[in-house]
Amino acid sequence: MPYAGAIVCSQNSLWINDDGVIAIVDLQTGREISRAPGPPGVDLLNGVVISDLLITAIDSADTSYVACFRGSDWQNPVWQFEMASPTMLVAASEKLCCYGKSSHELAGVDLESGAERWSFSVAELGRYVDPVGQPGAGETTSAVAVFGDRVIVGVCGYRIVAIDSNSGKLAWSHEVGALTPASLAVDAAGILHILDFTGYWRVRISDGKLLNQLEVETSLRANRMTMVNQIDVSETHVFAAGAYGTLFAMRQETGVIEWTHLLSGQGRFGNYPIATEGGLWHLDANGNLLRFKVASRRS
Repeated sequence: MPYAGAIVCSQNSLWINDDGVIAIVDLQTGREISRAPGPPGVDLLNGVVISDLLITAIDSADTSYVACFRGSDWQNPVWQFEMASPTMLVAASEKLCCYGKSSHELAGVDLESGAERWSFSVAELGRYVDPVGQPGAGETTSAVAVFGDRVIVGVCGYRIVAIDSNSGKLAWSHEVGALTPASLAVDAAGILHILDFTGYWRVRISDGKLLNQLEVETSLRANRMTMVNQIDVSETHVFAAGAYGTLFAMRQETGVIEWTHLLSGQGRFGNYPIATEGGLWHLDANGNLLRFKVASRRS
């Protein structure tokens, strides 16, 4: 059946915002397990599921906030905080939730209680001069990734930043060729993958060491990709959706796009792909939940 909104992935299921109704789909079978009305204004595009907790952005009539819900008890959030916009960033691990307090500040809060542990500003760290000579303060431009004791975020200002999740202090920062490094993902081995129209980078999260860098503009142009959405990765490929409705798989070792799939609908991006052991999932602009059989391990 068609679904209207965004998806997030837990260990065994996909959670889908179907026009305000939260539908849960089994990862192995693709069958719908349950559905129930979610909190008004829920936006799973900025959401994450940890165990039985759903942390998501909410866009209400009066304000926007990030909220934590247990199970499907949408009327009684475990905790909630106001945020500058429902498009601000949300990520979480087993102990920590990280969200965007503003366009240049991240906050880390205790997952269970919501007590703030730290806040971190990227305004000075990411200060830059753009290609036409205009100066700007650093702003968060990507999804937030939490891996081990590191919180990773892309910063407008040609930079990737890692924050120590325990102290809220800077662990490392790395300059990249993209002014606004927005498309990133972390694999199970602790490698950060960054894809931009100009390049593809792999960085070790523990210490910020650059492992490799590839030019991908030629491959993207050959496949008529002008922009990419948020990415996900397997052991061998990077998956993303182009700005005008094409899902693609890029080989990590070469930067070559190996296959594409034209998505239905006219919406830009439609949604971002989610790679799991059971395959690659994508919700297109018409609300069709697609599942692709892809190799998840190196041969």
